[in-house]
Order: sequence, then C-alpha cells, then structure tokens
Amino acid sequence: MLDPFCWVVRYALPPAHFTRTKPVWPSRVAVSALTVLLASLFATPATGQTESQPTAVPLALVRIDQMEQAAALQSLGSDASVFFPSGSETQQYVPHDALLRFGRAVPLSARYALWLVDGSRLAAERISWQDDWLEILPLWNLEPLRIARTQVQAILLAGPISVRQAVALEQRAQAVSGADDFLLLVDGTVIRGTLQWDQTVAATNMRGHWALKTAVGIQQIPTQRVRGVVPSPALRSPVSTGPNDWSVGLRDGSLLRIRDPLGDGLRLACGLDLTGPVASQEFLRSICMLARCNPGGDLVAAWVPVRYRAVPLLEMAPPLVRWSDGWPAQYFQGYGYPNAIVAAATSRLVYRLDGQQRLRGTVTVQTRADLASQTTVVPQCQFVVQTSRGGQQTETVWQSPAVAAGQQLSFDVELKDSQLLILGSDSVSAGDLPQAIWLDLVAYPE
Repeated sequence: MLDPFCWVVRYALPPAHFTRTKPVWPSRVAVSALTVLLASLFATPATGQTESQPTAVPLALVRIDQMEQAAALQSLGSDASVFFPSGSETQQYVPHDALLRFGRAVPLSARYALWLVDGSRLAAERISWQDDWLEILPLWNLEPLRIARTQVQAILLAGPISVRQAVALEQRAQAVSGADDFLLLVDGTVIRGTLQWDQTVAATNMRGHWALKTAVGIQQIPTQRVRGVVPSPALRSPVSTGPNDWSVGLRDGSLLRIRDPLGDGLRLACGLDLTGPVASQEFLRSICMLARCNPGGDLVAAWVPVRYRAVPLLEMAPPLVRWSDGWPAQYFQGYGYPNAIVAAATSRLVYRLDGQQRLRGTVTVQTRADLASQTTVVPQCQFVVQTSRGGQQTETVWQSPAVAAGQQLSFDVELKDSQLLILGSDSVSAGDLPQAIWLDLVAYPE
C-alpha cells in the first residue's frame, strides 16, 4: 500500500517544493554578542519608526469546544470563571480546563516597568528602592508592591519601548550571565559594572544619577541618559514554571505568570503575592488576556509537524515559528496571542492525527516586519485545510477566500477519521511579504 505520508508530500505540495533547498534556520545569539544585542534592544527608535498602539482591546472568549464569542469577565474562580457574553444577561460559567483563551495581550504603554525572574512584566507609574527591595506603583492598584531585587531581571526607566524591543528583551533576557550589572543608555550604549545602589541618587528623578563601579572607577551616569537596567543575573532567585500556570495580560501592558488556582490570593510564579491588588474590581477590569500556559494536547500549535515546506518567490523563506505556552512571542497588528503558528506566505504543514475528528481555528495575515518598508501593496494569503486517509488522495475540507493583512477568518471542519492533516497557505499578493498565521487551532474528538 502507498504510504500516506509520501502521497501527501507528493501531491499536497506545489512542484516548486521539490526544487527548493531546505530553509536555513538563524543561528543563536552568541554570549559574546550580548552587549550588541542589549544596545539594539534599548536604542531610541528613529523618527518615523515608532509602532502604532492599539486603541481598544476586543475581549474574545475562546473555549476549546466552541467557536469564539465576545464576552466580559465577571469574576475569577479557582476552578471556573464567570463571563457575560455580549448581548446576553445570563452569566456563563466556564471551567478552566475548557478555556483556551480570553482576550489578547497589548504592548507596554507605561514609562516604568519591571521584568521578573519568572518572565512576568509589570508596568508602573513609579519605581523606587531601598536596600534590597524595589517598590512599584502599578496602574491597577492604589498601594505599591514591594519586590525583592533578587526577583528582578530588568528595569525600564524611560519607556514606553516598542513591541519589537519588549519581545526581544523577554526572549533574550535569559542569555545574560555573570556577576556584572548593565546600564542601557538611551543612545544605545551599554555600560557594565557593579551598581552602587546606596550611591545612586533619586534615580527616577531627572536630576539624579546612577552610580556604577567599573574598571576605571565609580561613574555617575545622569538619570536622563538611562533607559534601562539589568541587575546581575548571578543574584537572581531560582524559579520554576508550573504545569498549570496562567498567563494574565493587563491593559497597561503588564503580563503576569500566575500560579494555579486563580481566584483570591493570586501569586506569581516567582513568589510575589498579589492578594491585595486582586481584591479590587480595578484589577479585574484591567485584565485583557487570560490563558493557560499549558493548555493540553488538543492545541495544534503544541504539536511538532512531521513536515514543513515553504516556497519563497524571491528569497529564502522565514522559518516556522510556533508557541503554545501562553506567552506571546510575536505581536500581530499590535496584539499578542497566547498561541500561534506563523508560517511563510506559501507553505504547507503536515501533521499526523490520532483519532481527532474536528478542527477549529482562526487564520490571519500580517506583513513581515523586515520587508514592510519595501512595498505599499496590501499582502494577502489564501488558506486551505486538507486531510488524507489510508494513502488515498487528499481531500480539501476548507478553503478561504483571500485574507488581507489585519483580517481574521474562523473555520470549523470535520476531519473524518483522517490520518494526516495538512495546513496550507498561498500568497495572493505582495509575494513573500505576507506571513500566514494560524490562531487557536484545536483538534479534538467529536
């Protein structure tokens, strides 16, 4: 019998797939290049290069077993949360094991922020410190939060920073090692040494300065020159992520990794207690994203495809990017999602199925950031979902019209005891400019 996998690769993919070389994945950033990396993260964007911020946050409730619906969060519980669907006066209790996603994350919009050792970031109106502690005043709480310096990865003092800078900092912060502290200046310069906290004067005041001990002595860096601080990684407290952690996004751009269960007495994975703040309705109204960091095996973004093929028209295609841990790795049109598959404009992904009978999800398109300035053409893609059983010919179970950048289209299809699932996209306009994005893709038994 003809092997079904071989059949799919031969007939589900365009002929050009067999004449192209395999995409080369980018190498990891070397530790020796850390200073250059940090400088690029915090350099002030050139005029005309700032990113637009979203003006509103649509709150979409996505359950594993249902299509997306608009809803408002009423309360958090330990096993279930309460929502009010739009246009309904009836509360809806959603068990946490059935919740895939509520809302979506937004970029940082505050001048000050902290990144913690568990990956959480907290926007703030004010930052101060004394001895081994920092205090921040969040936008969603009337009382300051006290945080040990050993729980802090980075401090932002001259925000807001762009989406690209924030995401890059989150992804690369763990690359920092050694005993040195880092001062990241507004002009992109990075100075390393040992912070003299007791000699740092009014650091959040533009008349103050930071004291840094270097090989040439103690330097006093005016506060207005400092964009951010990365305290010594050697002093960080160890932290481990839990299998049931939650990712909670707030409207000021804060993103919190919270230990299960939700409800009263929330605690971050790094140990920071949020019991006081979550008692207020202001905190609840601030939530714009809620998702599990480990949603389970039904989420296709968590699967490893058995085959990925991309057909660039002019150059090497970008690598496949996927995440399912509740932590947005990229932002689309100013919003971050807790799960996604980001593929080349013209591409095919092949997955093996194990009894799944139904597939639900959403597709969208965004412009590749590295090519956005090269054309004014609106990028578009056409999406297709195909299946194969027992070596038979592939069957198209869903095909979209042309989807332009910024648009979204949801689908719900049967898989009919198929052995293989093929997710495809084809560039309709702008060549390699589009990126094909699959969101909230869930395959599950009927």
